Amino acid sequence: MKLAGLSLGGGTTRKLGSAVIDQAMLSGANFLVGVLLVRYAGDADYGYYVLAQAAILLLAGAQGAWINGPLAVLAPKKTDIECYQMVGAVEAVQARLLRRLAAAALLVPVLGYLLHWMTAEVAMATAATVLACWGALLREYRRAVLQLYGRPHLVLIADVFYVLGLSATAGLAAAGAEPRMVFAVMSLAVGSLLGGKAANYFITKDPGWHPADAAPVFRELRRLGNWAMAGAVIYWTFGQGFNYVVAGQLGVAAVATLNAARLLIQPTFVLTMGIKQALQPMVSRWFHELGLRAVLKRLTAVVLILAVLNLSYLGLVWGVLDWLTNDFLRKNIPDRNALVLLWALHSMVNMVRDMYLSSLMAMERFQVLAGFTALSAFIALAVMWPATAHFGLRGAIYGLIAGELSYSIAMFALIAQVLRRDKAT
Repeated sequence: MKLAGLSLGGGTTRKLGSAVIDQAMLSGANFLVGVLLVRYAGDADYGYYVLAQAAILLLAGAQGAWINGPLAVLAPKKTDIECYQMVGAVEAVQARLLRRLAAAALLVPVLGYLLHWMTAEVAMATAATVLACWGALLREYRRAVLQLYGRPHLVLIADVFYVLGLSATAGLAAAGAEPRMVFAVMSLAVGSLLGGKAANYFITKDPGWHPADAAPVFRELRRLGNWAMAGAVIYWTFGQGFNYVVAGQLGVAAVATLNAARLLIQPTFVLTMGIKQALQPMVSRWFHELGLRAVLKRLTAVVLILAVLNLSYLGLVWGVLDWLTNDFLRKNIPDRNALVLLWALHSMVNMVRDMYLSSLMAMERFQVLAGFTALSAFIALAVMWPATAHFGLRGAIYGLIAGELSYSIAMFALIAQVLRRDKAT
């Protein structure tokens, strides 16, 4: 594929095409579930569903930064057998650790209910959140392994099982199954566990989980992963933590309203997330084989393609916005137009940042990226907290955009510095 003089190889195009199809399916499913819950569940039920999602994204982001990201950078340098042994060692340790952590975490809602700190409904929703986090971490790692092995078509099939579990269980909540809050959160658990099982089946079938000594593997991952995880957790403080800022200042119902507006733009965020995960192993190979300039040219082609797709979708949404909110969602969203436009702007800035960020990850600049993240989180929260108090829901998005822009400026400055240094040598 060629665009504006920038080319992508045929194999790359096919893999990214599978990723686009996969993310279109996931976007559609998440959009459908969000619509069902907004239309048929209460604001509190949908608000707790969003907060559970935010908790999952925190843990999945930390795991992705500490394990999945470094694997995507390091594994392309190794032989196939060494790669299989790396992922097998991580799977064995992670699966055992997650079982123990999930069992311990489930004691929290049990004790909370017995000690009357939680109602039965909140305790069950908390337990469902624990199961959803457990399933999501297993699923995300196994999806990353399939991407690492260059099998996006199997990721797509595994995600079909995720979509079926998510949609069916959320459908029960929308149909009136009580307590709705619990069924809404449980949909995340059921979908993740089914998707993770399917991905595990494909890996077990070929090439299998290869046992190996985990100690040297984790030593190698730690070299990059500690800084990457720190960055991911800090990034969450504004990237998803805005939900908790809004909940603390404006209430859980405000979280539902803000995310109802975001739901209309959600497919663009999901597309970016999926392409980023599929792209990282390829970017690492390009960097080691072709160098930074070639990587940046290919990333620019990807950014232009995604920009066209996102803008086309955003134009479609804007054209039928009244119908979407009034008839489809049946949701009154105060300050709707401004919120949708701000979410759209945030989506575009986030897409550009995430795509070019993969080049710095390929260069293993995790420590400096953690510093960039800390700076951007400070700026985001410094803007978000007073802006939310003054501007309401718009203020939360102002903070997000401020954080993303500050990160992007620092990132491009570092890329330019590396290019100048390479030219000088």
